[in-house]
Amino acid sequence: MSHDDWTLPGVYEVAPGIHRIVCPLPGDGLKAVNVYALEDDDGLALVDTGWRSDAILAALSDGFATLGARLSDLTAIVSTHSHYDHYGLSAHLRELSGAPVHLGEHERANLASAIVRKEFDRYIADRRALLLRHGARTLADELAAIGFTFEQVQRRGFASWPDHWVADGERLEVGGRVLEAHLTPGHSRGHLMFLADDLLFAGDHVLPHITPSLGFEAFTDGHALQAFLASLHASRDLPARLVLPGHGPVFEDLGGRVDELLAHHDTRLAACVTALAGGPLTAHEVAGRLTWTRRERPFADMDLFNRMLATTETITHLELLADRADATREQDGEVVRYVAASTVWSKTSAPSSIR
Repeated sequence: MSHDDWTLPGVYEVAPGIHRIVCPLPGDGLKAVNVYALEDDDGLALVDTGWRSDAILAALSDGFATLGARLSDLTAIVSTHSHYDHYGLSAHLRELSGAPVHLGEHERANLASAIVRKEFDRYIADRRALLLRHGARTLADELAAIGFTFEQVQRRGFASWPDHWVADGERLEVGGRVLEAHLTPGHSRGHLMFLADDLLFAGDHVLPHITPSLGFEAFTDGHALQAFLASLHASRDLPARLVLPGHGPVFEDLGGRVDELLAHHDTRLAACVTALAGGPLTAHEVAGRLTWTRRERPFADMDLFNRMLATTETITHLELLADRADATREQDGEVVRYVAASTVWSKTSAPSSIR
C-alpha cells in the first residue's frame, strides 16, 4: 500500500474480527486517522476515535453499518493517548452508547489542558514562555495573534474525563480480546500501545511513514526525545506480527521500523551539532537551519503550526545534546542558547531510563 492509499475511505479487515475504519481529518496534514473496531458477540469496541466532526461521525456510522452494527452497539472505547484525533470523539460516543472510555493514567495533565479552562489558559501561557525562552518570540507572537481559544478545542470534543485510567502493564478485556497496555512516553507522556496476542495497536508511537512529533504536549519538560528513544528501545522486540498504527497502513517488522526511527533521530541530532558549529544559537535558530518532513522542506516554507512543532522538537534534540555534554547551554538574559561541545559526536545509545 502506498503512502496515500491508506487514506481511502472504507472498512478493512486487518485480522479476524478486527477492522480498520478510515476516518478523514479535513484540513489536517495527516489526512486521516485509523480507528480500529474489535468484534465480539456483544458488539464492537474501538481503539481510538478521531475528533468530533460530521465527517468522522459519518465514517464511523457507515463503518459500523458495514459490520452490521450501529454506534449505539459500541461496548468500549480504548484510546492510545489524549490528542484530539485519537480521543476527541470519545465523550460523544459514550453518550450514544454508554460505552466506558479507557485512557492512560499519565495523560491527566494533557487532557486537563483540553477540558479545564484554567488549565488551558495555563498551557497557552506555558507554551509562550517556552517559545520565548528558546528565541522564538516572532513565532509566539504569531500564535497569539491567531487567538487559539478554549472554545476551539472544545469543538473537537474533550467533554469529560475517561471512566478508567489505564496503568502500564494493565490487561483490558475488550472486544473479545485481552489488550495489554505498554507505556511508551515520547509523543505524549502517557501514550500507550496495546498488545493483543501478536497484534500491536501502536497509536502514534511507531508510524510506518512519518516520525511522531515530539515536545508539543502541555507543560513539556523538554525531555520528550529522551523518553521517546527509551520507549523505542523498550518496545522494539515486542512479539508483534502486525503493527496497527494510528496513521498509515498496517505493517510488519516492528523492529525494522524502530531501527529506522532511531536512525532518523541520530541523523537529526548530528544535524543539530553541525548547525551549532558556527556559534551559539537558540533552538528556534537551529530549527530554521534544518529541513523538515520527508520532503526536506525549508523551515520558512512551513505553516505556523508546523513551524511551532519544528521548534519544540528541536528543543528536545538540543536538550538531549546538552544532557549528554555534546552541547552546552548558555543563558543570555531570559533566552537559552546552545553551543557545540568540543567532544567527538557519538551515535545514539539506549537511554538508561524513561523520564
